[in-house]
Amino acid sequence: MQLGLLEDAICVEELGVMKQANMCAEQATSLPSILRDQIAAMLQKDPAIARLRHYLELRRRPSREERKQETGEALQLVSYLDDITEEDGVLYRTVCNSDG
Repeated sequence: MQLGLLEDAICVEELGVMKQANMCAEQATSLPSILRDQIAAMLQKDPAIARLRHYLELRRRPSREERKQETGEALQLVSYLDDITEEDGVLYRTVCNSDG
């Protein structure tokens, strides 16, 4: 009897014992859900996100002098400035495929 792809799949436990996916499904847990308000609150506390928001409000990238004052993490986030939107306190980055 041939098994379907899902049933054919295997998972590896911590001990290195391999089992069929349907046996592992019993042990699987779901990811915790986080409310949008909680995400917005966490973003408010992040210093690099605060710097990104600063430049979003200014609607421009940092000047050469400003770049010298920013952390590497903030500069990395600011590099995506044109792709960032905010909705209800949560920041989103829009990513487009090369085929449109």
